[in-house]
Amino acid sequence: MMTLALIAPLRLGKIRPRSSGLTLIELMVALAIFSVLGILSFRAVDAATVSRDHLASESRRWQEITRYLQLTETQLLQIVARPVVPGVTESSLIVGPPSGDTGNFQFSFLKLDGARNSVRRVGYRFEKSHIVLLRWPGVDTDGKPTEDVVLEGVKNLRLNFVTDDGRSSAIWPAQPTSANPLPEGIEIQLEVTDVGTLRRLIALR
Repeated sequence: MMTLALIAPLRLGKIRPRSSGLTLIELMVALAIFSVLGILSFRAVDAATVSRDHLASESRRWQEITRYLQLTETQLLQIVARPVVPGVTESSLIVGPPSGDTGNFQFSFLKLDGARNSVRRVGYRFEKSHIVLLRWPGVDTDGKPTEDVVLEGVKNLRLNFVTDDGRSSAIWPAQPTSANPLPEGIEIQLEVTDVGTLRRLIALR
């Protein structure tokens, strides 16, 4: 009994406590997990950034389109008929030939000019892929107008005119003998590259 009692403590003294640190395998697994989490986080942040930029770009695009349509509508609502003057052949509303995918389409009209308390001619021309705002110094088209691009990325611009009997016509005047110098309404057909075709009907009377 005395011998066993002396040996037992010697055997127990050889047992070493387990280290509390990470082994190499555990460290590699932890690094792999952190790497995967980092990649997933980066992709999530990148996707959110791309989505935010895309939404911001679309918002700016719609603001540009809305601004053009509102400007055109505001000016058309101020359209006035031109009094009959001997020797004057230009009418209040002048419309060029409809255009297809290529070529220019232009229309102009007389509107009230509140700043000068008078009447002046303004218009719009579609050329290539943008719409240009035209401003003449007077009521006729013989002078050179100032030009400002108001909308880009446009595929086509068309107008339809509502006649007295409610019909739609692609030309104006719809009839050479029409007694009314202005249509009842004008429908704007705007074909935009990244949106499609937009229509807005403006009642003039």
